[in-house]
Amino acid sequence: MNVFHGKFPDFLLIDTTQSSLRTDVSSRPLENAPLPLREDHIVELRIFIDRSMIDVFADSQQFAAVRVCPEREDSRGVSIFAKGDRITLLSLECWQMNAISPEPKFREED
Repeated sequence: MNVFHGKFPDFLLIDTTQSSLRTDVSSRPLENAPLPLREDHIVELRIFIDRSMIDVFADSQQFAAVRVCPEREDSRGVSIFAKGDRITLLSLECWQMNAISPEPKFREED
């Protein structure tokens, strides 16, 4: 999943086209939500990941949610990167939450 802002002014875009290796999962169009760029060009993102649901809150004014279908058992990380432009990550905080139900088993390849 990629979250974009800046290259596409005034919009928060979420790209999930590369979020699954499963062949039975169709690619979705970009999820987008209006988000005017602040004068200081700082975007505050709060991203919540709960297995296959990803909720993105931007600048306390916009919300977008997507569902992803990760196939690999090691699909448990979060990465921050810039593509085609430079960004500065001012802070990053992560919390691990305890599961309320057992982890699902991933499909075995035939």
